[in-house]
Amino acid sequence: KMAQTFTGLKLQGEVGKFGQLELSDVYGYYELPDGKAVCGTEEGNMILWEGNLVKAHLVLDVPKDANSKPKPLHEGCINLILFENEMFITVGADGFIKWWSLNEIDNAEMDETPHVPITSIKEIEIKTEAGDHACLVDMVKCDDFWLLQDANGFLWKLECESQRSEQIKEFQSGSINEMALSDAYNLALTIGDDGTCRLQDFVRKKELYKRKFTGRGLCCDLLKRSEANKGRVAALGFSNGIVRIVALAETQ
Repeated sequence: KMAQTFTGLKLQGEVGKFGQLELSDVYGYYELPDGKAVCGTEEGNMILWEGNLVKAHLVLDVPKDANSKPKPLHEGCINLILFENEMFITVGADGFIKWWSLNEIDNAEMDETPHVPITSIKEIEIKTEAGDHACLVDMVKCDDFWLLQDANGFLWKLECESQRSEQIKEFQSGSINEMALSDAYNLALTIGDDGTCRLQDFVRKKELYKRKFTGRGLCCDLLKRSEANKGRVAALGFSNGIVRIVALAETQ
């Protein structure tokens, strides 16, 4: 029985037959009790699978011109698909969270083309006060709110009832390439791909310094403490060949 499920097909190494659709990496998927499965695509659409065959390509709108691409559900990759209260929830790199009807998706059936339009029940846009969209990669349900992971280096809190969102934590986005520890204080300096260096007091759990530079940050070191530098001078190396010597004054 397990061999006939979507998980069983994956364990057997079965390759999904995309047919008329472009091949796509899959980041988020959800398996239905009857064995069908829904997955997201890089283009921002969903695919309904029956076994390893496409049952329907779920889009927002199907163009009349056969040579035109359908309007996607998200303007970017769908990174996560959840299921709650008879609704699918998609989390996209475009900063949107959208809810979709189980019945509409489960009953989708392609006709002359594999594209089947569906309509969202509701959607929430996550963006900063400056209007920059979050790049959502994960979402976890707590008691009365959701925690959202933003690839731009933020952690968001989304209240279920009011649907109000706020940034509650900021991190480095991308890889942290090196960390240096102070020889005198409980301090750790990190540098990463986003060009940001951060100084953390890991005992008080407080960020003391943050600054973003041009280029990918590759390496860092804290100079040995002296009366002159007070243990707050660091050397930073970047992918563009620049080495910067910075004084890590505490950010107010």
